Amino acid sequence: MAVEAIGSTGSSTPSARTEFQRIQLKLAEDLAAKAAEKVAAKDKAVLTRTEEESLQERQTTSKTLDIGQLGSALNLII
Repeated sequence: MAVEAIGSTGSSTPSARTEFQRIQLKLAEDLAAKAAEKVAAKDKAVLTRTEEESLQERQTTSKTLDIGQLGSALNLII
C-alpha cells in the first residue's frame, strides 16, 4: 500500500510542531503519572512498615493480652 504526502513534511511546519508538542505533553503526563504511582507505593510501604512496628511495640510492651495471646492462654487452661 502506498502512502502519499501532501505538502512539506519538515519539522518547521506548524502542524509538525503542534504534533511534536502534543507528543511531548503526552510523554510528560505519562512520566508524571508513573512518578506519582511510585511515590504512592513508597508512601504505602512506609505506612505499612510503621503500622507493623507500632503493633509489635504495643504487643511487647502491653500488659494486656491481645486476642492471639488470650486464645493461647485459654488453650493452656483447657
